[in-house]
Amino acid sequence: MGSKSYDPGKGPDGQSRTRSARKARKSFEIADRRRNVVMLLRSGLDQKEIARELGVSEATISADVDAIKAQWSAHSNVEVGDLVRAELDSLDADEQMIRREIREMVRPDHRLAARKLIVQIQNRRAQLLGLDASHRMKQTAQDGGSNELDALLSDVLTG
Repeated sequence: MGSKSYDPGKGPDGQSRTRSARKARKSFEIADRRRNVVMLLRSGLDQKEIARELGVSEATISADVDAIKAQWSAHSNVEVGDLVRAELDSLDADEQMIRREIREMVRPDHRLAARKLIVQIQNRRAQLLGLDASHRMKQTAQDGGSNELDALLSDVLTG
């Protein structure tokens, strides 16, 4: 009838249960070792000393450190993205408030000051969004490097 027979030695994916258990155990061991690597790094040991302490090769510790950095970087990028979104929301709210208040301002010097604030807000927004190409081009030139994306953005914005 095409029905599969039950095999107590196999999991639902067809792999042997012992292979699945070995994979899970190996993943746990790697995660545990990486936690130990972090603790030992924080205590001031270098990678060679950590390898000796944990009884593994320096290459293993180096790979663990790279994986840890990548994981932290991914978390940091998410946090930075959240902070940027929050700041952009705040800038939007501030700009809207200032624009509403400008309508009621009578004195030209107050209106000018408010417009300067709006320009500052817009410049900050451009920085956060990476749209400040001319500023970044000057910085890149000062640093002695070049960035093709910045060059393209600069051409579009100034041309």
